[in-house]
Amino acid sequence: MEKVCFEKFVTEFEAYLKRQEPADTEQTVLLILDGAGCHQENVLVAESRLRIEKLPPACPELNPVERFFEEVRKELANQVFEDIQAVETKLTEILKKYWEKPAIIKQLTLFPYINTSNLN
Repeated sequence: MEKVCFEKFVTEFEAYLKRQEPADTEQTVLLILDGAGCHQENVLVAESRLRIEKLPPACPELNPVERFFEEVRKELANQVFEDIQAVETKLTEILKKYWEKPAIIKQLTLFPYINTSNLN
């Protein structure tokens, strides 16, 4: 991802938040990010409702989605694709099992220390 993509995400997320809550109840929203180079606070506008906090480096236990991405990367490893359509087709094939059985994602990412009754 590039900074411009992250900036677009922040803009769209801010717009989404404005549509979800009445203007008089605007609250600050905490956005927790990893240390990727594109995750820059300077994409926030002065009146932004978002507050960015970054995870410490080398702490995968604080970013459980990385465990999911690790599995996806394994299935994509050592493959050459003819075009973007072939990549999208392969990703769709890989992700289908997770869509059909979300319990697999929970098994990969729901570490005991973050497991709470409302996530089961």
